Amino acid sequence: GWAEARALSPQRRTRLRLWLDVGESRLHTVPWELLQEGSLTLAADAKTPFSRYLPVKKDWGAAVIERPLRALALIANPGDLATGYNLASLDADAERDLLEAAFGILGPDEVALDFLEPPITLARLEAKLQEKHYHILHYVGHGAFSTSKDQAALYLQDDAGDVQVTSDDALAGMLERQYAQPLLIFLAACQSGKTSERETFSGLGPKLVKIGIPAVVAMQDNVAVKTANAFSAAFYPQLLRHGLVDRAMNEARSALLTGEYADVAAPVLWMRLMDGRLWKEQEVKSL
Repeated sequence: GWAEARALSPQRRTRLRLWLDVGESRLHTVPWELLQEGSLTLAADAKTPFSRYLPVKKDWGAAVIERPLRALALIANPGDLATGYNLASLDADAERDLLEAAFGILGPDEVALDFLEPPITLARLEAKLQEKHYHILHYVGHGAFSTSKDQAALYLQDDAGDVQVTSDDALAGMLERQYAQPLLIFLAACQSGKTSERETFSGLGPKLVKIGIPAVVAMQDNVAVKTANAFSAAFYPQLLRHGLVDRAMNEARSALLTGEYADVAAPVLWMRLMDGRLWKEQEVKSL
């Protein structure tokens, strides 16, 4: 199928949209991001923007023209991660600095980045989303996937700042109830993109697309902090330049290959857009 599509585009500029049958859930667990033609990794080539496409019968609107683009970042760092869950605490200041640098590439007139201050509770997130419409929602923290329940979860916080395990159903349900949803959700958390062999719309990535989110970046396996950070640092400057989320994914994955990161296949893009465009390129200042 890829050979036939490539033959129709002599200059190799082809969008590679992996449209998997929703009834064949086992196919969604394959690490397609490692697909190669010879030595070329197709999901890291800027000329073949790659995504996992899920057909969802919901209108998503149109590519954004307004400026500034608005992003909301959540850095969930509960106080009892180590003692109660044997998980490493985050360097919240370093995570914040990285995101400010990535989003600051265009200036405040083009991109406005807010942070949800701790505690990062689901209720406080909902209240923040009701204040204004955010185009991008970025989560940094821990995640997990239960193979027995076919369910993912994020480690948010309770009002005291300790761990509150929040299921994918709880997060998706809250987001579905909002008047305006983010166009892009980025989950820098282990197993946030993992799916089940028994159910296609299992895990956070597919469930968020199912409720109407146009594009979701998540991690289909465990991922090192340095890998997630390197990916974010490469992904956002490219996305903010041209507005094409699938192309930005490939460009960021190329940066991981160049840096010889072992978990290069961890980031995965679930998408229901036909052209990958989240906002209009001509409205973004050139660098």
